[in-house]
Amino acid sequence: LGIATPKPLALLETRFLWLRGKAYLVTEFLPGPDIIERFAPYVEHGDAPEAELVALEQLFADLIRERISHGDLKGHNVFWDDGRWALIDLDSMCQHRSASSFAAAYARDRARFMRNWPVDSALYQVIDGRLPKNLG
Repeated sequence: LGIATPKPLALLETRFLWLRGKAYLVTEFLPGPDIIERFAPYVEHGDAPEAELVALEQLFADLIRERISHGDLKGHNVFWDDGRWALIDLDSMCQHRSASSFAAAYARDRARFMRNWPVDSALYQVIDGRLPKNLG
C-alpha cells in the first residue's frame, strides 16, 4: 500500500479452538530515530527539514487514501527510515470500510500524534497546519 513498516520476521499466535489469543510479531530493527527525537531540535523554531515534513504529509495521505488508522500514533511509533517515515507497533491498525468510522479513528490518531509536542510550540503549529484536520 506504500506505507513503510519494518519487514516482518516471525509471528507467534496462540489459539484456543477458533478463538485467537495472544500474538507476537517480530520485525526487523529500524535504526533510525523516532519522530520525537528527530524533530527535537525544531520544537522551538519549527524549522524542521522540508523533506521530512513532506514525507510526514505523504504518510498521512497514504493512511487517508487507504482508510487505515494506526490506533496508537504516538511519536515513538513513527521512525525515520530510508528517507521516509515508517510505522511500528502495528497491532491496533485497522482498515476501515466506511468513511465515517475512518473519520472518527483518524481524528483520534491525529490528536494522539499532535500530543507529542506542546500546543504553543512552533513545531506543533507547523505540523498542525500541514496535516489534514477533518475528513468528514
